[in-house]
Amino acid sequence: ANGVQVAAKMETPGILILEAPMEQDKTEAALAAEIWMNRFHLGGAAFFLSSQAISNAMFTRMTRWAKHQPDAIQVTVEPVHDQAE
Repeated sequence: ANGVQVAAKMETPGILILEAPMEQDKTEAALAAEIWMNRFHLGGAAFFLSSQAISNAMFTRMTRWAKHQPDAIQVTVEPVHDQAE
C-alpha cells in the first residue's frame, strides 16, 4: 500500500514515514497530510525532510500547498534548521 492508501485507512492521525530511493517522487506525503487534516479537522502538519538542501528546495512547494488547503485562514510555513533565515 502507498502512503495515501495508508493515511485514508487510519482511524486516528499519527506518524507516517515514507521511504524511497533517490529520484523517486515522495510528494505523496503532502497528500497523506491533506487527507488527515480534512478527515480529522487538524490545524496543521509537520514535514521532516532528510537534509537542509531538500528542505530548502521544498519550502516554496509546501508553502503553496498549505495556502491552498480548503480551510486555510492563516497559514504559517517555517523552515527549521540551523541555517534557516
